[in-house]
Amino acid sequence: MRRAHYQVESRTRLDTVQGAGWLKQVIDRDRPAKVFIDVGGVGAGVYDQLQHMGPPYAETVEAVNFGSPPFEPAPLDELGRASGGPLNRRAEMWGKSKEWLELPGGVQIPDSDALQADACGPGYRYDSLTRLVLEKKEDMRRRGAKSPDEWDAVALTFAKPVAPAPKKPSNFHRKLVYPPSGLW
Repeated sequence: MRRAHYQVESRTRLDTVQGAGWLKQVIDRDRPAKVFIDVGGVGAGVYDQLQHMGPPYAETVEAVNFGSPPFEPAPLDELGRASGGPLNRRAEMWGKSKEWLELPGGVQIPDSDALQADACGPGYRYDSLTRLVLEKKEDMRRRGAKSPDEWDAVALTFAKPVAPAPKKPSNFHRKLVYPPSGLW
């Protein structure tokens, strides 16, 4: 059985053109079925650049806005009112990544102090509607913590289910013909 290889790569201080170029190289090398990009900040420019590159990049990348409402509706209380759940897409995806980490069989993540620190970095609270609110990156910076960019990237993998890429048809079209006697 082939074991999956997991890694997290990150780059800092890239402008949108450099970021798009780096992501293009990653797509060319790894051929992912889908790449989700947070378009709430610098990622919008990276996403736009890859859209302008056309196929296969435009089909591979998908925009996700961390600040948009969650996909899944909030659970209803006994009176039929929405209550609980995540405040936004970022909290929703972080919640799904937390559930993933708690799977009974365990999960594989790279042995990286930076990645593990990111996963534990943001504080959280619940608002008056008992929705999960993750600490804002600006608030984290104010208290001296770095932005959890690497775990944000992991959380983006939970943006929506992705089916494996369909297998490409084989270019093998040769017809094999054996002599009737079975001898050459």
